[in-house]
Amino acid sequence: METRCVVFLDEASLPDEKKMILKVLHPYLDECKVAFVAVANKAFDAANANRMVCIYRSLPSEKDQHILAYGCLGLQIDNQQQRVNDRLKKIIDGLCQGYRWLLSTQSILQIYHDRDFIYMLRQLRFELTTTTDEQETRVDGITPLSLLHALEENFNGISKEKFEELIQIFFEAVKKECPDFRLPSQRRNIPTILHQSMKLDSVRRRLYGRYKLIIDESEDESAVRLLAQSGVLDLDQNKTVVFRMSDFPDDVNNELRNVEILSTIKLCMETGKTILMINTGRIHGSLYDVFNQNFSIMATGDNRKIWSKVAIGPKTIDVIVHEDFQCIVHINRNEFKEIPAPFLSRFQKYSLSIQDFYQIRLAKLLIEEQRLMKKVEQKAQSFIEHVGQQYFYGLSSNTLYSCLLELIEKNDEEER
Repeated sequence: METRCVVFLDEASLPDEKKMILKVLHPYLDECKVAFVAVANKAFDAANANRMVCIYRSLPSEKDQHILAYGCLGLQIDNQQQRVNDRLKKIIDGLCQGYRWLLSTQSILQIYHDRDFIYMLRQLRFELTTTTDEQETRVDGITPLSLLHALEENFNGISKEKFEELIQIFFEAVKKECPDFRLPSQRRNIPTILHQSMKLDSVRRRLYGRYKLIIDESEDESAVRLLAQSGVLDLDQNKTVVFRMSDFPDDVNNELRNVEILSTIKLCMETGKTILMINTGRIHGSLYDVFNQNFSIMATGDNRKIWSKVAIGPKTIDVIVHEDFQCIVHINRNEFKEIPAPFLSRFQKYSLSIQDFYQIRLAKLLIEEQRLMKKVEQKAQSFIEHVGQQYFYGLSSNTLYSCLLELIEKNDEEER
């Protein structure tokens, strides 16, 4: 029987077009000796597009979204043996409508994709309750609080004001179907969300627990230090390993150094440590399957092993992934626009600033101390505006809150 080799290139738009990396494909595409299928989130340039048949996938229809939503929630449409509660049907309709509204909203940064919606639905799947009798199975159970928590974990990464707008979009859409579906007043802060998300059990983590992308609003990696202070990160070397890569020319072109870092990451994956990656964009391509959680699972009896692929140098090797392995990628806000959309969709995204941590610490103070700190903040802001920010060397939007946060920390040390 005749066979042909088929090359499948996933997310083919990720290679840098300016470097013309895909040009090596031209002779293979021209000769047609090898079957080639590529999936990309944007059109190729003319040189590549003219050598292949291009099929454009349209945006999902309302029916497609409903099928997707029911599937992610573990439900079947029009199943006679599984009766979905009428209220739950309306909530699902509202969630699909809210997602469509979000995609068409220009005031919110367009960083969300179908994968974020899918993982939100997977998380909500754990909130469903099932009751069974002799004739049918009934399913219901998405509450306002569970929806809020799912949004906090899967549709974050923007400012508080914009996130509140995003929440309103979803809840207004659901409320249109269920008038009594009210938005809860309580909110979790980012460190709490991160801490709870990283403590998920293995079953939940496999279904909806993505790795984390920290968007640092400061320019000095303050978010890393603050995550350690808040208990989200344990910087004990036996539990967490921090990887930093420099931008010096000798380091940028040092392939040996890249291989050393990837080898250490491989060991962390096998032993179940948490890794924090700072300025590591040069090796992200080697960890494509890891970030994508494209795992192979081998089970023998009670033992289960998870495998993923890591590209080290010119070779791709299979690596065991421990159940407790966690990955946090740190980027600065000014790098955000340069990051490809497929990369963003792999992570739970969180925006962190010194002001966020200051507000968290402020809320834990006594009422009198809170009033005092607010007066200090107001006076300092007034003084800066009166003199002029340009006359303070190195003053940024984070400087004031960094000083106020240090003042609270010193006060805590004195009380001890």
